[in-house]
Parts: sequence; structure tokens; C-alpha cells
Amino acid sequence: MQLRSLLFCCLFFFGGLTISAQELWSSEQFMSENGLLQNRVHVMVKDRWGALIIGTEGGLVRFDGHHFKQLGVRSAEGMRPSRVLDILPANDGSYVIRDAGCRQYLLADDEVRSITASAPTRQYTSRFAGAIGSAMASVVAMDPDSTFVRKSTWPAVVRAVPLGDGAWCLRTASELLVYKDTTFMHAVPLPSGRSAHLFSLGARMFTFDTAGRVYRVEPLEGKYYPVRTKGMPAADVRNGQLNWRLFWDPQERTAAIIVEDHLFTLTAEDDGGTIVAEPVELTLPQGAKVGALVWLDGQDALALGTDNKGLFIYRRQRMRSLLCEGLSEGVNNAYNAQAAYGEGSVLTSTRGGARLFDATGCSPVNAPIKGFNEGAILLDQNGRYWYGRGDTTFQYDLVMERESVVRPGSRPLCFFEEGEVIWMGSGSGIHRIENGNITLAYPLPEGDLSFRPNDLCRTPGSQFWMATCSGVYRVSEKGGWEVVPGLEKVCARTLEVVDGSVLIGTYGSGAYLSTNGHIVQLRRDEKGFLSHVHGFMPDGTGFIWMSTNQGLFRVKRSDLLAWSSDTTQRIYYAYYGKRAGLSNAEFNGGCSPPYVRTRDGWASFPTMDGLVWFRPEEIPDAYPAHELRVESILVNGILHHGALDLPADHRDLVVSLSLAYWGDQENVQLEYALGDEESDWVMLPPGQRELRLSSLSPGEHELRVRKVGSLLRDEERTLAIAIRIEAPLYRKPWFIIGAGLSTILLFFGAIRLNDSRLRRRNAELERKVTDRTRELVEANADLRRSLEMKEMLVSIISHDIVTPLRFIARVATGVSRRVPKEAEDRLVSTLTDLANSSEKLHANAQGLLQWIKRQDGRIELRPRNIVVHLLVEEVLERERERAAENGVTLKNLVPLDDTIRTDRNVLSIILHNAIGNAVSHSGGASVSVSGALVDRRYRLTIKDMGGGMTEAVLRHAKRVQSQGALGAMGQEGEREVQGLGLLIIADLTQLMGGEFTVDSVLGEGTTVCITLPADSVGSS
Repeated sequence: MQLRSLLFCCLFFFGGLTISAQELWSSEQFMSENGLLQNRVHVMVKDRWGALIIGTEGGLVRFDGHHFKQLGVRSAEGMRPSRVLDILPANDGSYVIRDAGCRQYLLADDEVRSITASAPTRQYTSRFAGAIGSAMASVVAMDPDSTFVRKSTWPAVVRAVPLGDGAWCLRTASELLVYKDTTFMHAVPLPSGRSAHLFSLGARMFTFDTAGRVYRVEPLEGKYYPVRTKGMPAADVRNGQLNWRLFWDPQERTAAIIVEDHLFTLTAEDDGGTIVAEPVELTLPQGAKVGALVWLDGQDALALGTDNKGLFIYRRQRMRSLLCEGLSEGVNNAYNAQAAYGEGSVLTSTRGGARLFDATGCSPVNAPIKGFNEGAILLDQNGRYWYGRGDTTFQYDLVMERESVVRPGSRPLCFFEEGEVIWMGSGSGIHRIENGNITLAYPLPEGDLSFRPNDLCRTPGSQFWMATCSGVYRVSEKGGWEVVPGLEKVCARTLEVVDGSVLIGTYGSGAYLSTNGHIVQLRRDEKGFLSHVHGFMPDGTGFIWMSTNQGLFRVKRSDLLAWSSDTTQRIYYAYYGKRAGLSNAEFNGGCSPPYVRTRDGWASFPTMDGLVWFRPEEIPDAYPAHELRVESILVNGILHHGALDLPADHRDLVVSLSLAYWGDQENVQLEYALGDEESDWVMLPPGQRELRLSSLSPGEHELRVRKVGSLLRDEERTLAIAIRIEAPLYRKPWFIIGAGLSTILLFFGAIRLNDSRLRRRNAELERKVTDRTRELVEANADLRRSLEMKEMLVSIISHDIVTPLRFIARVATGVSRRVPKEAEDRLVSTLTDLANSSEKLHANAQGLLQWIKRQDGRIELRPRNIVVHLLVEEVLERERERAAENGVTLKNLVPLDDTIRTDRNVLSIILHNAIGNAVSHSGGASVSVSGALVDRRYRLTIKDMGGGMTEAVLRHAKRVQSQGALGAMGQEGEREVQGLGLLIIADLTQLMGGEFTVDSVLGEGTTVCITLPADSVGSS
């Protein structure tokens, strides 16, 4: 046991050393194709809004972490300044810019104004870094033609360090020169070193000598003192000079050095007697020289400008995923319940058994427990582990290194420690463990799986709560279970008591907050990731961490408290996913506990691919701290300056916003409103910095933009933009008055015009009535004659054709049945032919009669489903004898299973007339009938290979096709060619809602196409 303890102590000690030396950084490169003006960066400083002002070989640019904006003034040669070499911050918040031609500019509030841009191009004698103080002193100092006492001794690189009250200094190879504005004060001797190796940390000033030793410089005393160092790298001396590259931020008073390919930050202890160098374990850009370095957001982001590869932004990843390598087949790195182990380790389990993790990753040391169910484990205050294996509850004493059975047949699902009492939830109920005794305190129905406990807690009101997948329940006064109002039917997975409130995490229903007797559902994030919340972890800095299926969220406790009083506000949730260093953003839930804190400050969350470890108290607040400002405004695609007085016909208004932010851009959350109510606020998609408004209504508007959660944090910095939309012409007062007067004049003028128009119309109407009366008299006479002729035709057909033919058919049929045996062959054949001919004449007469009835509107369609092939075969059968006599071949090409819904009798008449005409004029060739479904209509095609139609007959057919039966009758030249066949086809096809076409080529044949609805009978 002692050997194992010693081994763990060594492991934890060396593991802590390893992890403290291993920082994880992500990097992102920006070059000219991303918006950087040129890939050679000379100098960088931060502006008062937290953005970077970058001087490149191609000009000046501002970068807020999301967008590049070119800065400069227009000139005849192009945008100036170009080839920016020096930027000196002034104590009034402005910046003095100098380009390669020694022209100088003043940058203030993102506006560049010329100072000496009209001066001729000159050669600089010194490059400048650091800060001097006032803008005027900076301009004079960087002017190569200015006169300063001892300016001739200034080095090629001047690093100016401000001393306050207008005083500043620089160093040469062996002296410190002190100035007040432009007046030389005195010189202080220094140990030999490089002029650029001068910097201040806080109120102290330091320098290096050629051997890398550090000295504290006291300019007012005129002395310097050696100081101690910790962690300083070995001196790299070349050609008698220290080859360290020093980068100093005069605004933040931070310093860093690059030694070969390694970066170190420099800090001074309180008394200034010790300089500490801490390595930063990031990989510097390869194949490029770092020319500028600026720390962003404290020490969590770093900007590096290079001489040929543009800008690099490094972000510290304070979260890491810990995995076990080389797992056996069927075993993965998915974990659930954990328990603290030792000072800085956790004990967890997977299919391969129990495993130990520390900050370096999966430990090679075997876990003290061979394995346990992944759902639940507890380390109590007495150092004992409680867990299940299979359906048995076990206890492991870490001191005695002994495992014992607690309760067979009981599988623990969750644990809750309350003083000396341990509550254990299982499928049979909630068990109470005290003084080694285990009793079933609150039984549960074992058959209901949704009623199994997932988590337990004691609320601030001393209620005992249980989370299940059928809701959250509490122990009633009678000892049974009752559902908590407001949490019915939710699949609750975790309960956490924080600051006198209870947080409830569910699967699918989001998170809930129970405070002061009220239960409210937390507002979800815009992507809906907070629909599944596995666990809540409060930290020591006032935040709550929430694990989900899509990443980790963090919310400020004070924000939740303020939101519970005003739920109309949006809560700011910081999001941590793969960009934060997670290999898998899907966290595991439904385990007890859902997270673990180690004694040395690490937090451990289980995921589907390893454990996520981080120190919550060391992660800075992700809420954007800098001020929101307007970057640009476009009206109809054109850059707009000044007040927003827009015309009524404007198309769109695009407001580009700037917010310096160097973390994950997903955590930049903005909202805007055009109304005055809190409910009018609309959230922009996370990371979006552009607001597009289209066709605003006339009047005065105020566009307000703010950061999400700003009111909950008592931040009053809301960006407001006044917008005035000009009223359109038709809404202006003078136009309305003029339009009213015009309307009145038009009204009276219209009355007079209408009066004269009515008189003219009355006269014209009288004339038309006379003409129309005469036409009606003539039309009535024609109609009377037509009706008389039709009635007469109907009478003739009914009495003189139909009746005799029916009689002939009846007689012939009767004779054929009673003929003697000896004369049967010939007589039956003759009588059969007579019967068939009579039936055919009878059918033709019936068709003609039907057509005439159609003219009187007496045909009523009776639709039903018919098989087209059988109907065609029936009609062809009637024509086969006549076709055989004429040497005509009949072909039925209609598909066997084609079915349509229509009137069978009417379609039979149409086919009979069409096929009869084809047989009569085919001239011994073939006649074919085919059918097909075309665009939900059925097309029948009757084609003969005869001699075709003459020109007069074809003209008649076309007229019938286009004008109908009645339209074609009586046309000039039609009497000698018109026939009833086409007229019947045209009229009955129209009755059925269809149409027909005729195509004929003389000497080649004729084709008739009849198209009918496939599922209806049309309309008459």
C-alpha cells in the first residue's frame, strides 16, 4: 500500500510538471486574400476600442478580429499613408503614423488626417517604437529634419519610453537620453547593449546588456541596478550583441522576447528586484520573421505580424480532451460517471474496466477498482467509494484497499450524500444508507422504467426531489411521491442546488430554474443546443457551466438571478466547442455525478470521446468587453456619411458594426430593435456584424443595437442611430391639398361629361334597339324554319328508317330460326347476312338519331369504366364483313389493359363513324386503331392507308375540326362535300369534353385523332 501511494505521489508530481509546461494554442492566419492590405507587417498597436491598428507594406488597416478596414486619406498617387513603418500612440488616444517617405499623419477615431503629407519624400535616419507622450512631440521627433540636442547620437532603432508629465527617454549603445517634450534634460550611463532593449513593466524601467543580464534603470536618479532573473533563457550573443528580439507594448506595459524560435513573457515582481521569464509553448510561424507582437485580451490571445506571411492570431485553449490510447477491440473512450481520486486524478469506467485519469491524460497505473457500472459512483466524505457492478452494490475502502458487498440484487442508478446519510436510487426505490445499514426508504414501481431515478437532491426548502424521465417528483407529507408542479412529463436527468435555487436539466425540454417557489424554463440558445442539458457545475468566479450534446455553455449566476426577475431579456451564454480544444463536443449525461472537481482545481466532464478537463476559475469571461461601434453605413450600396436622412425610395440600408473580439466569434451575440418595447429586440445570428434593413416606412426611427445580456449586466452602452425617412410625394401636405382640390374639380367635370355622354348614349341606344329588333325578327324566322326541318327529319328517321329496319331484322331473324333442315345452309346464310345488314343500318340510324337529339339537348351522358380495347374490337367486328369485301385489313392496336371512364354508347357511335369512313375510303389497304394516355387525356388514333382526302374534302374536315359541326354547315362550297360522319364525330366529341383532329395526305392515307378526358366525361 505504501509503495502504491508513493508511486501515485510521483505520478501526480511529474504529471503536474508536465501539464504546467504544456499550453495548447490554436492559430489562425490572415493574409492579403483575407483583407490584410499586404503580407508584410511592420508595426501593430491597439486602439481604444481593443482593435488592432496594423501598419503594412501596403498601407494602414484596422482589424477587430472579424473584419479588416482600410484607413487612409485620398491622394493623387492613391490611398495614403502607404508603406507604414512607425505608429506611436499619444497620451490623448490618437496615433502618429509615419510612412517610408517620412510623411506623417494623425489617426484619431478611425479618421486619418494629414500632418506633413505634402512634404517631399525623405529618407529616415531612425525607426521608432514605443511611445513618446504628446502627439506634437512625436511628430517633431520622427521628422528627419528636426533638431534635437544629441539627435546625431540617436540609434537606428529608437525605442521611446514615456516617463510621465511630458518626459520620455531612449537609449543608445551606452547611455539613456532623457527629454521633456523636445527639450533635452540629461543623460544616464548604461551598460553596453542594444538600443531596442529598453522597456518598462508597471512603473519600473529595465534594460539588457550584451550578455543578457537585466538592469533596473532609475532615470531621475541617473542610476541603474542589476536585478535577479527567473527562467531567463541562455544568452544568444552574435557579433558582440545580444540577439534577443524584444517586443514591448507601451499601452499595456507588457514585454516579451523571442529567443531563436521560443517566446517568453517578462513580468516583474512587486519590488522590481526580479524579472521572471515564462515560456509560452506555441509554435511560431515557420519561414517568417516576427516583426510585431501584441497581446490581446490579457494573455489569452496573441497577435504576431510577420515579414512575409501576414498576420497570425493565436488563442490559448484552456480546455483539453483526455483519451486512453490503445484500447482493446470493442472498448471505446466514452465515459459517464466519475469520482475524484487523490489530489488531481479521477476514477471512471468504460467497457474495458475502471481507469484513472490525471491532467496528463490516461494514467498507466491500474485503477484500485476493477470496474463498475458506468451510470453512478460516489466518493463519500469518509473516503469510501460506492458503486455497482452488475446488479450488486459495492463499497470500496481506499485506505484498507478492500471491496465489500453492500446489497446484492440492487443496481445503483444515482447517489446523493447528505451529511452522514447516503441516498441511493435504484429500480426498486430510494435507499437510505447510514451507519452501515441500508433500508428502502421510498419504494418505486419497478415495472415502470420511466419512473427510475436519475438524480436526487434536497432543495433549499428541505424538500426531497427525484429526477425521472416521467417528471420531477418530491416526497409528499404522507411519505409518497407527488409530481413537482411545472415539471410534469419532462425527462429530467440532473438536479443541482446553487445559491438557494434548483437547476433542472432535461433531455429535449431544455433547462429549468426553481427559485422562490416559482419554476421557469431557461431561454434556449439560438441554435437550440440547450435542449439537452446533462449537468450544472458552479465555479468559484460566479459562473455556472452546463454540459450538452453539442458542447459546453457558461452563464453568469448574477445574470440568471436578474433574468428570473425579467424574463423578457436574453441571457448571454458563452459557448465552448471544438475551437476551445474539445475533440468531441458531445457530452455524456444521465450519470451520477455529471461532472467532478479535483482537489487541485481541475473540472472533469465525460464525453463520447474521452474526458474534458479545464480549470474553470482560470478561463476569462467570454462576454465581449469592448465597445460596440459603427464601422460603415451603406445606402443602396453606396457608402453614406453624416445624418441618415434617407429618401422615401431607398431600397436597403446596411449597417456594418465593429466589436473587437479575439475569442470564438460564435460568442459575439448582438441584438437590435427599431421599436421602443423590450419585446421588439431581435437577435442577430451569432458572429454576425452586419445589419440589413429594407424599405423602412416614412418617419423617424431609432435603430438600437446592443450586446446580448447587456441589461442583465447593467451595461448601458446601447448603440443608437437616428434614421429619418422622407415621406413620399403623395404623403406631403401640399400634395394632399392639391390632390383634394383636383378631385373636387374632377368630380364636377365628370358629372358634366357624364351628362353629355348619357344623352349621346340614349340616342345611340334607341338606334341599336331598332336594329336589334329587326335582326331578332329575322333570326326568329330562321330558327322557326330550322326547328321545323329538324322535327321533320327526326320524324322521317323514326318512322321511315328505324321502324322498317327493326322489322326487317326481326323477320329475318325469325325465318333463320324456322328454316327447314334441308335448306338450312344457304337460306340461313342469306338470312344471317340480311340480319347483320339490318342491324348495321339500325345502328347507323340510331347514331344519326342520337346526333339529332344532341342538337336538341336531349342526350344525357352515363359515364362508366370501359376497357377501350374491347370496345374497339366490338366496333371493328361490325365492319369486318364490309372490310373483307373491300379487301381492307383491320388492326386493333389498343393496349389490352387501357381503361377510361366515359359514356360507352356515345364513344361507340364516334368510333363507328370514324372507322366506317376509314373502311369506305381505304381502297383495299389497312385500317388501324391505336390508343395511348397523354397528359391525363386518352387519345384514340384511326389511321387508314387509302388514297387520302381531296382538297375540298380536307378543307371541309378542317372546318369541322376548328368550327364544330354547326359552324361548318352552310359554309360556301360545302354542300357537295359535307357528310354526316364528320359532323357526328365533331359534335359528340365536343359533348364528351374532348377534341378531334384530321390529317390527310392525298395518295398516302388519312389519320383521325380523338382525344378524351381519361377520368371524366367532359361537360355538355
